[in-house]
Amino acid sequence: MMLCGFFRVMNGVQVMTMRYVRVMAGLFMAPACMMLGRFFVMTGRVFMMFRRFNMVFRAFFAHKEIIEDYWDLGGL
Repeated sequence: MMLCGFFRVMNGVQVMTMRYVRVMAGLFMAPACMMLGRFFVMTGRVFMMFRRFNMVFRAFFAHKEIIEDYWDLGGL
């Protein structure tokens, strides 16, 4: 008695051939490839930001050493 509603729904479901199933799989592949490509672009940009941060961080400390040397030599 509880499965009566289930069987009514299943009678209304249309049968899909394998050809249509393959088409749907192909339609899902295009967005999946696009998302994967964008993921690689995003990670590349994140690594580029880390490299630039590293360069700025090292330059900051390099200038700090130059200023300290200047003060040790009797500057200002």
